[in-house]
Amino acid sequence: MLKNCLIALFSLGLALFLSCKQQDSSKENGQNAKHPTHDANAHMHQSSTEELIRRFSNPQRDEWQKPIEVLETMVLDSSMAVMDIGTGSGYFSLRLAPMVKKLIAADVEEAFLMHVQKMADSLYLSNIDTMLIPMDGPEHVKTPLDRILIVNTYHHISDRVSYFKKLRKWINEKGILYIVDFRKNINGPDVPGPPKEHKLNHQLVSEELERASWKNIQVDTMTLPYQYIIRAE
Repeated sequence: MLKNCLIALFSLGLALFLSCKQQDSSKENGQNAKHPTHDANAHMHQSSTEELIRRFSNPQRDEWQKPIEVLETMVLDSSMAVMDIGTGSGYFSLRLAPMVKKLIAADVEEAFLMHVQKMADSLYLSNIDTMLIPMDGPEHVKTPLDRILIVNTYHHISDRVSYFKKLRKWINEKGILYIVDFRKNINGPDVPGPPKEHKLNHQLVSEELERASWKNIQVDTMTLPYQYIIRAE
């Protein structure tokens, strides 16, 4: 039945933030590369919110984003509370909601949250809460989380180690974090995603999560053609 819910939503033109943050792959003394977050914001805001929604609502996105496959890796059930950080226009949030008890769609942009709420209302999804969060992550989450999903947003975060230390406070002891982002070594005119210099390799992401005290980190580079999926407990 959960599969049917996904298939029913599969054709919806709903998109998630695709933001870009320039990141130097080399680090000194274990610190994040010194490229401020406003680089990513400037890149993203070259387009209006409406243009971003239209662009990322292109049905062709489903061919490479493979939302059903991504959600299947998360092993969801109807008792769970899930947060989608960087929900953007709700590409994943609106697919997640029918599968779980509570879905928190979080973003730093009020305009995207308004769009997600409008879409949730039109689809009669009453279990979606939108949450405006600061750039350094949520300050408080009322419901202990079973899953956190962050798609195409990791490279947009500035002080990532501190950010992901904070996220650990809001997730259950057995909860799982999933990060989906673009592989640095796959580029070309027909490859989706940000420019090469804005991409982060999965080794760097794994190292930063370890520094933030996440455990049992696993990297999947096979499910998606242009992206990795990182799982951490």
